Amino acid sequence: MKKYYLLVLAFLMLFTVQSQAIVVNVDFDTNNWATWPGINTCAGIGVAPDTGTFWNSKIYSDPAGVFRALKDSYGNDTTVGINLNVSYGWALGETVFGGTTPLPIEQQILMRDYIYVAGSNTGNVKLNGLTNSSFDIYLYGQNRNGGQFTKFIVGSQNKETTLDNAATVKTQLWENEDYVVLKNITPVDGMITITWTTGTGASYAPFNGFQLVQVPEPLTLILLGIGTALLRKK
Repeated sequence: MKKYYLLVLAFLMLFTVQSQAIVVNVDFDTNNWATWPGINTCAGIGVAPDTGTFWNSKIYSDPAGVFRALKDSYGNDTTVGINLNVSYGWALGETVFGGTTPLPIEQQILMRDYIYVAGSNTGNVKLNGLTNSSFDIYLYGQNRNGGQFTKFIVGSQNKETTLDNAATVKTQLWENEDYVVLKNITPVDGMITITWTTGTGASYAPFNGFQLVQVPEPLTLILLGIGTALLRKK
């Protein structure tokens, strides 16, 4: 009987590892290295429930239809590609995010630089090569400067970050102020398009980066539960 349990458990573990949900992190970086030395790509955990620390660095816009390959949060290759279209520019955020707050250093680096649009302009990020699963997307859009916050739109869902008081001391990023989460997004023909523009009353719309988190399939969760129960019984 013990041998039977071990064989079943080994199968369940193999299946769940192969079916493990992927997480892809992207940090939009400034290309002005000479003026801002030491500003680099985030290398740590974000706010999404994931322990991976690898972030893809993205700097330049892409030609129409050209997708750049992305790695997962552990640095492994994925089928996911990115196409960035932004006509306005890149910038560096207020230095208040980079040294005068007790935020973890990796989150300071993530939030200090960004891409942005102004006024009624929009930008978009297209992701392709996605499975038929659903995804949660963590979208960072904050500059801690008056009039700079962001509305994100994916399919029928939209949320806005809000004006952040730069004098507030933070030990962590705040949902619906520094970032928003759009949940259970289903790709259309393997693609998700993220559109961003200025939030209500804002003049500029910064986009610091995002985390794409695949929602585990119900069968995977059930098998994980069975495996845990077998371990306890053993």
